[in-house]
Amino acid sequence: GDDTKSGLTEANAVQTFTRAKELLANGDTLLIKRGSVITYECDFGTLKGLKIDAYGDIELDNPIFDNFVVLTGWEKVDGYNNIYKASRNYVASLGTEWNVNFMQCFIDGKRLGNNISSVNSLADKVSCRDIISYEDAMTYLDANPDNACWFDGYIRNEGELPHWDAGEHYWYISLSDSPSTHKIEVSNNICLSLCRLSSCEYIDISNISQRGMPNKDGWQTGKNVIMENCKSIDQAHYGFV
Repeated sequence: GDDTKSGLTEANAVQTFTRAKELLANGDTLLIKRGSVITYECDFGTLKGLKIDAYGDIELDNPIFDNFVVLTGWEKVDGYNNIYKASRNYVASLGTEWNVNFMQCFIDGKRLGNNISSVNSLADKVSCRDIISYEDAMTYLDANPDNACWFDGYIRNEGELPHWDAGEHYWYISLSDSPSTHKIEVSNNICLSLCRLSSCEYIDISNISQRGMPNKDGWQTGKNVIMENCKSIDQAHYGFV
């Protein structure tokens, strides 16, 4: 696509959702090319009567809003047998009681066990508001190779809900072999839905997928929404993976 184009035909497709939103009006249809992978938040504002669907080669996957990013640069943590760490920059999160459970890590397409960012992740703890310490996290990770991860960004000051500040934060994973032999993906951001339609009404969505959203069903939509052949994959909320 090309954002200088009109967006009215396949030959004149635009590239970004920012430009698409500028062109869209109530009652319009937005077609997204099959095989597309969208990794940033797309807020459709207050549009009404919008139809969203896929176009292009039917042999390709439907468009997917993917909330995971491949993380590289893993290094062994000194003093432990199975723990590796890698850093990534994040924007600040909102403080919520639930977001300690939203961050996920996948190894070769499979969820890497338990994210132990909150103490309720451990069998003898109950409060999801309490943040696990570095020492407890390392002990748990080393004892659970191939079955646990930890995001170290969470903080909870007095009177606050769990959150993380903007900046560099570390992911820690427990592996019995080298990270270099795996594709490792982590949550990209904390938005509830990359395809954001919460203020829209009378929406018809077909053949679109979302992956890794923390929202209950992966979609954040407004009133009177019809969905057909849409998928929510690898959800964090309520244990859907």
